[in-house]
Amino acid sequence: PGCSLRIGVEREIATGGLAMRKDKEVLKDLGLRKLFLDLLCAYNPVWLRLGLETVLGETLDSVNLRFLRRVAFERVLDDPLISHKFKETKKGLFENPDYIQELGKHTLSKFLMIVMFLDTAKQASLIDHPSCLFQISKKENRLEIKSSQRMLIHFAKEF
Repeated sequence: PGCSLRIGVEREIATGGLAMRKDKEVLKDLGLRKLFLDLLCAYNPVWLRLGLETVLGETLDSVNLRFLRRVAFERVLDDPLISHKFKETKKGLFENPDYIQELGKHTLSKFLMIVMFLDTAKQASLIDHPSCLFQISKKENRLEIKSSQRMLIHFAKEF
């Protein structure tokens, strides 16, 4: 069931049925990039590491939140392969609508895969550690996310 859901989501993103909001330029706007990363970092670092490792297909060396945030910035909000593909154009990357569209699809896909995987992993108790999926908000500026549903709602409102 998880595989067919992933395929369905990927198909919807590829055909434009699911897309980042056109009225917000998350890939250009530093404030929206910060908000995006804050949203991902609402996950408990143990779980976020597992989600990033699974979705990106890489082994990560740390559960340090700063490290995970940097990985998300470099591999979810950006993609070296997409940047390389478009670097030969005469326009700056962020002025190229094809680059913005492809990177937006990449970001949306990776984000949704992380959320779906972590929700499934938590329900299946993939980690023996009894940690919560989301961090307990102790700071005023930390987003108050307590469920995958709230995560998706917040994402849809902002991005």
